[in-house]
Amino acid sequence: MQISKRWTMNRDLFQKYLDDLAERIINSTHKELYLRVNSDAALTHIYLNIDQFNEIWLSVFHAKEDLQLNNIPSINGLKIANIEHETGRKGTRIGKEGSHDEKVYHHFLCHLADELSELNKASHTRRRLQHLLHTWQEFFKGNRKPLGERAQLGLMGELTVLQDCVLNQLNPKNALKAWAGPLRGLHDFVFKSCNIEVKSSIGINNRRFIINGENQLKIPLEKQLYVMNPVFDISDNGQSLSEMVASIKAFVSSDQVTSDIMDALLAKAGYHAIHSEYYLNEGLKLFPSGIITYRVGDGFPRLLPRSSGNFISVNDYAIDTKGCENFLHKEEIRLD
Repeated sequence: MQISKRWTMNRDLFQKYLDDLAERIINSTHKELYLRVNSDAALTHIYLNIDQFNEIWLSVFHAKEDLQLNNIPSINGLKIANIEHETGRKGTRIGKEGSHDEKVYHHFLCHLADELSELNKASHTRRRLQHLLHTWQEFFKGNRKPLGERAQLGLMGELTVLQDCVLNQLNPKNALKAWAGPLRGLHDFVFKSCNIEVKSSIGINNRRFIINGENQLKIPLEKQLYVMNPVFDISDNGQSLSEMVASIKAFVSSDQVTSDIMDALLAKAGYHAIHSEYYLNEGLKLFPSGIITYRVGDGFPRLLPRSSGNFISVNDYAIDTKGCENFLHKEEIRLD
């Protein structure tokens, strides 16, 4: 069965459901109350639950099949369990354990309800729920704050290279498999014939690259190494991080597996949809002015392992792009 119109759970509607349940439980003789929060046409049934202690949780069932997770993730502050209703239906409960930021917790439940709302096959719901919990696991184990401006700039540079260069040559799944930046790889993109390190800049003048250790500009064996430098201007007409993410996600959304890979990589990079409004209203607004590419080779300004001596180790260091001018690469890089 297909639903003709997209049902959407937004935070205002979710809050209305919460208020309704909270009011009803006050005078109720029942220990728990629940409310169906997605379309009656969907075979996946999503319920918002409340008890007399005002604890809130979601329960997810299916009209025709069992809907329990094979692997229950351990997420700090959350309690996730397979449950069985008194009717015999088997499903999954997602709630909190201990104290939690109420706004964040409600946003989390709202996001789950929205993403699962129209799924009809139990296998699809199970897989989607497992993936959503995995991406939120990255959020809950992090510091839960939006990325700072330096991190926003870095991620927006990688996304610009992904969108303007990599996705132009590779299909979305292979393009995302090559994106190693969120995984804290030595280089941001890894291909068979070359690696690419992305260094983002604001403004064309006085550009400097921060190099992370003596190995980052070491050329991989039997490969080429390129430094790609997306240059941005700060502008009210520029894109925010959340807008850039939305643009790329729309491009890869035709395949759910690829879309899930994108979500997982963004979560690893520290980006989460809960902060999208912050990035839109208070984050960097950048207008791209181009990408400058350098091919790393002999004479390129860099430190290499042991170049400073046997007893000196170097963490981060900076190079001025004026020293890289002889290494400009103006041809398209062939990616494979």
